[in-house]
Amino acid sequence: MRPIRLELEGFTAFREYTVLDFEGAELFVLTGPTGSGKSSIIDAITFALYGSVPRYQNPNLVYPVISQGKVEARVRFDFAIADRVYTAVRVVRKTARGGATTKEARLETDGRLIAGSADDISRKMRELIGLNFEQFTTCVVLPQGDFARFLHEKPAQRQDLLTKLLGIDIYEKMGNLARSRESVAKQKAQLHQEELEQFRSATKAAKKEAASKVEALEKLKAAIETTEPELERLDKEVEAKQAEAIRLEAEAELLKSLRIPRGLTELAGTIEEARTDDDRARKARGEADDALRRSETARAKLGDPAGLNEMLRAHEDHKERSHELEAARRDADSAQSRLQEHESSHAESEARLAKARATVDTARRKLAAHDLATHLEAGKPCPVCQRVLAEVPALTLPPALSKAEKDLERVEKARKKADRSFRDAEKKATLAHERVRSLASELEAIERHLSKASEPAAIQTELLEIENPRPRSLPRAKPAALGKTMRRALTKKSSACRTKRRARGNASRKRATESPS
Repeated sequence: MRPIRLELEGFTAFREYTVLDFEGAELFVLTGPTGSGKSSIIDAITFALYGSVPRYQNPNLVYPVISQGKVEARVRFDFAIADRVYTAVRVVRKTARGGATTKEARLETDGRLIAGSADDISRKMRELIGLNFEQFTTCVVLPQGDFARFLHEKPAQRQDLLTKLLGIDIYEKMGNLARSRESVAKQKAQLHQEELEQFRSATKAAKKEAASKVEALEKLKAAIETTEPELERLDKEVEAKQAEAIRLEAEAELLKSLRIPRGLTELAGTIEEARTDDDRARKARGEADDALRRSETARAKLGDPAGLNEMLRAHEDHKERSHELEAARRDADSAQSRLQEHESSHAESEARLAKARATVDTARRKLAAHDLATHLEAGKPCPVCQRVLAEVPALTLPPALSKAEKDLERVEKARKKADRSFRDAEKKATLAHERVRSLASELEAIERHLSKASEPAAIQTELLEIENPRPRSLPRAKPAALGKTMRRALTKKSSACRTKRRARGNASRKRATESPS
């Protein structure tokens, strides 16, 4: 790789546009006081090729190369590999968050673009030069400070430093690993040789017998592995049966200790008496239920109060839903108006965005034209149209691309905000119309339900007649009341019987526990 020309602007010490021409220089030296930019030239060449700066010890750190007060740094490097000339251009630009981006980059040769992104250029350089960034900064660009130390070191230490810089200590590590593996392999071979010596005196018959035993053992192992799960299952089943047997034996011992309690005959008579009382109570309850059903049948002829109350509630729901529908329609009209306003603002922001993008594209084309014009020479053909130029056109510095891009960024933010407002208004309008449709559907269902219903006043009059009937309207009201009374009596009698049974059962168990075994 042979350098030809280097252009810098806004790169560390080179704030203004600077050109370094290496054409025809076979051997050169960069001299000057500290801080004059010697190392920056090497950094600019490395950055143009690989997109990183070696002095920062971090390949991703490029923000510091931008000159103080500048928003971007530009580097263009023309170099030759064999007989072909290449041009690498990279731009570092500050971001709103305080970092930097290097997305703008390109690599050209013979007027053709062969790489159009930062990563593509780095990959292409590894193919062209044959070195990655670490190898290039170790073998081609010796890090600052290491060269002076390399010259003053003793021969042995100089060899160690050279080994470190070139990374050839890997061969020493490979040798150590190979020798370690060789030692382990020799130990294994010696162990296997000793084992072979033990069987060297064995006869063919002994070998055959040993092979038969191995085959038999393999079959036995397979049989054991096949039956082992079944044996485990049977062991678990045996354990469960043994536990069950122990529990049953304990219960049998308890049963042997049981004795017939005293007063069992009297208890049987009491139980029989309670059953008779329970039967009488059940019969009385049945008669009460019949009387209650007759009374409810007579009352049902007056009408269903539940159905009337439901119709009355339906009338109230109809009135409430009508008011809600009117309010929802007003809200929907208001939301639709706001949607139209936001739609107009959204269209205006889209137009401004298209205009800002066109401005950025124009600025980029003018900048590219200006960059091309700096290389034109009178009497030589134009690299674009191949027409011989009589004279070089006057160069006019194009407008700053960064300002157009900042305007574009501002317009994009405004467009996103308008888009969010439009989507929010659209969502609200959709929800409002959906609520109108839902309420209209509910109101239509209520109207169908009330199509054959009476007016609310008539329903309330009918409910008053049901709640306060005339005496002749309930001829069977007395049996109904009698049924309720008999139900309460039956419940009370059944509860008393259950209490008596529990008391007798507790007494019997207590006596059985206190009796001797």
